[in-house]
Formats: sequence, structure tokens, C-alpha cells
Amino acid sequence: PTKGLTEKEQEALINYYAKGLTPSESLLACASTNALFSATMHPRLLAHPINTISTLNKVDKMFRPIKDTNSALNKLWTNKETNNLVREAYFQMHKAAARCEKKLGWFRRSYRTNPENLKAIEGLMKEMEVALSHGNESKIREITAKLQHSYVNDGWINRGWNGVKNFITGGDSKVATVTDKLNDSKGIAEKVNKLQKTTLTFKDALKQGGGVKGGGFFMGIEFLMAIFDGRFTKAFAKDKENEAKGIKSNLGWTQVGQTAVKAAGNAVGWALGEAAGIWAFTKAGAAIGTAFGPGVGTIIGGIVGFVGGGIGMWLAGKATKALVGDDVVNKIDAENLAKTTEGQTQLLQYTIEQAQSGKKVPPEVQQAATKLIYQYA
Repeated sequence: PTKGLTEKEQEALINYYAKGLTPSESLLACASTNALFSATMHPRLLAHPINTISTLNKVDKMFRPIKDTNSALNKLWTNKETNNLVREAYFQMHKAAARCEKKLGWFRRSYRTNPENLKAIEGLMKEMEVALSHGNESKIREITAKLQHSYVNDGWINRGWNGVKNFITGGDSKVATVTDKLNDSKGIAEKVNKLQKTTLTFKDALKQGGGVKGGGFFMGIEFLMAIFDGRFTKAFAKDKENEAKGIKSNLGWTQVGQTAVKAAGNAVGWALGEAAGIWAFTKAGAAIGTAFGPGVGTIIGGIVGFVGGGIGMWLAGKATKALVGDDVVNKIDAENLAKTTEGQTQLLQYTIEQAQSGKKVPPEVQQAATKLIYQYA
């Protein structure tokens, strides 16, 4: 397809481009990306940044005793059995304080829209402030459970959808209110039980994070990307094309196998990496919070699972690539490019860009590129 190049030179140029179709990501870039990704798990931070920032100082003041190594609250924070409880208390208090401010109310209405709700939540927050100042573990656990349970989804979308369902089915169900949840002693008791102090094991961390579900999500993403990118259809089409030429190939099922191995690697890598991040933080988190404050400690604790999961996937990706190699469809795409003048130009431009960026280009690829440059000149 490329005039003036030997078959070996054509193959070298095609293979070099095909290898470049699998993006390479550094460990730092991987960690940074997943740290940002973790913010999307708490959309309220993005939807209401002013509320988020304005309430940080208010909540930090309540938890300030954490930085005092002689305080009762610091003892709870530095105790690996209760560190998670204090971090969850901080998280719930911040959510409650932010929701006491004005907000759009699409998913959850501001507590301000109902004086009864506002009075109840503000009362819990005052109780929490007293409990924190005394390091009252049982009271902190109880109030945290109440804040968790009463954080209802009563926004416009939820109430509107509930109204549509009632209209269709003739039902009269209502969206649960803050008061309803605060009166649900059984539900609160279940939350309290889940917040009981315990030493976090690696197995617990695996359950606490996304675990199997999180891994399954990223496994599914790998398959969906393969389908939408047309990797399977291209590979099977190439098999048919080869068959018409009397050539037997099994590129389609090879691509399916490669995707399956990489998807499984993503699942295992995410689950183990996320659990490792959460588990490791229980040892380092206490020192971070004592030195920099509970806000920093809680934020890092919130993103560490995602960062660990991303790193786990990054390591798994390296392993699965070493095991199954680059996707066979990459070679097919590169071969198709080599059949046209525009495609050959793309192969050549890629090689030149790699050389100019300081990447090491194999001698046979350099030779092929040089010949093409002279050919087009």
C-alpha cells in the first residue's frame, strides 16, 4: 500500500502506530484524575460550591479540639476504632450545615423551606457541638446516625416523579420528610449499629468501598467502550475479509478474549486498590487530621479510596497488557490507514511527532518514515 517501502518497513510503520493507539498514563496522572473523579460522587459540592465553602469554617470550629492532643475528641480521632466515626460525623455535619443554607432543591430541598425541619436539624447540630466538646462517643454516634437517616431526597424531581407514579397507579404514597425519618427509631437504631466502633480490617475496607460492585462497574465500562469503539465488529469483519482471501484468522475472538482479560483486571485492580487505600488511611488519617485539621483529614479520607482504586486499575492494566498485548484491532486500524494517502500522512505525522517529543523511535521505523518523507517531497 505504501509505494517505495519494503514489506518489512511497511510493517514496522504500521506496528509502531498501532502500539501508540493504547494511551500511556503516568501514575501521578492516574492518581490526580481519580481524585477529581471522586468529587463527582458528591455532586452537591459542585452544584453548591458557595454553600460548601461558606460552611467549612463553621464546621471546622466545632471539630477544632481534634488538633489538641490532650482533648477527648483527639483521642477518638486518633483511635483506629473510632476514627471513622468522627470522620463520618464531620461529613454529616458539613452536609447538614450546607443544607441549612439556600439551594436549588432539585434533589433535596433546603432545610430553610420548612421551619420545623430547620429547627430539628439545628437542634441536632447544637447537640453535636456539645458532644464533640466533651468527646462523648455514644452521643456523637447517635446524632451522626440521626443526621444520616434524616438526609432525605425530597427535592422537586423526587416529589414530581412520586406524583406521576401516584397519578398512574392511583396510589397516595408520599416522599419521606425529615420529621418522618427523625421519628423512625428503628431506622436510626440500624444506623447507630453500623457506626459501632471497630478496627477496620482489609476485608472490612473491601466491603466499605465499592468492592465487587465498583469492580463490576469498571469491568462493564471496558466492555461498553469496546462495543462503542467497534473493536469487536472490526475484528470479526477482518476475519471475514481474510476468509475471502483464503486466509484463516481468529482476530474477532482474540479481541473478545483481550477485552475480557482487561475487564477482569480492571475489576480486580479497582476493588483491591480501593480497599488498600481505605485500609491504609486508617493508619495515616489520624496524624493528618491532628496536624492539619479534621476537614483536611476527612477530605483525604473521602478521596483515598478512589485514588487507590485508580492506582489498582493502573497496575492491573500494566499486568493485563503484558499478558495479552495490545488490542488486535489497533493493528487493523493502522493497516487501514496505510491503504490511503491521507492515512499514510497520519502514520508519518505520528512518527515525526514522537521523534520531536524525544521518544525513542526504532531504526526501522525511522527508515520507513524517511523514505515516505522523500516520497511525498
